[in-house]
Amino acid sequence: MQDFQIEQGVLIRYTGSGEETVIPEGVAVIGEKAFFNCTGLKSVVIGNSVTSIGNWAFFNCKTLDAVRIPDSVTHIGEGAFSYCIRMKTVVIPDSVTCIEAGAFESCTSLTSVRMPEHITGIRKEAFRGCNLVESVTVGEWKFRYVFPDELLQILIEKNCSVKISDSSKNNLILQLFMYDIDIEGMFDYINAHFWWMTRQAFWGDSKIIQKMLDSGKIITSEDIDSLIEDAIQCQKYEIQLMLMDYKYQHFDFQNPADKLKL
Repeated sequence: MQDFQIEQGVLIRYTGSGEETVIPEGVAVIGEKAFFNCTGLKSVVIGNSVTSIGNWAFFNCKTLDAVRIPDSVTHIGEGAFSYCIRMKTVVIPDSVTCIEAGAFESCTSLTSVRMPEHITGIRKEAFRGCNLVESVTVGEWKFRYVFPDELLQILIEKNCSVKISDSSKNNLILQLFMYDIDIEGMFDYINAHFWWMTRQAFWGDSKIIQKMLDSGKIITSEDIDSLIEDAIQCQKYEIQLMLMDYKYQHFDFQNPADKLKL
């Protein structure tokens, strides 16, 4: 305990100088900057009593290469492990639902990332500068557009191995499509999963339908009427008008305003 400043369950500051340490039982929160700049620290064992890792908690721990985040942790703060340049693998437990901004920024040796099953968001620059990432494993996403731009770019540029469920793959392909990142077979994949993709627009972002229409490669004259009916059934009138206008311009010559009067 002599290496730790602890107040009411919050680890305020690590004062030790060893290469390895074990966080004492009873600590619930690793406080902001608790291990800030501990450049000689190589290994940390985080106990199951810890529920939160604060902002910048392990910032610039340059030699830290081994840390296990237990299932008890529900929150990983901003920049929590940023500039841990020796860290090669990150396993984020299923108990964590959001990865905060800059959490693993500039972990330049990082090659493998495991995302939690119920992730709902990855904040800006969470993986910025992690240019050696080779594999990403995620579970069933409950949320669209989960990859931040910089991680997406790494995945595309390095042709990374991505192990994900079918639903998660649909989400990723849709995100690539919305970001105008063209990959081989993308339009074939979207067409093969047409029903799922369009439902994301009906229950989420109408811009997806507009993007599909603008591409000219996805929604055909055979699809347009059923999509209009679906939009009516779902009471998505913005999408209904969008589709009717496109049909009028590309497939027939009936003014959509006239059809609305019927």
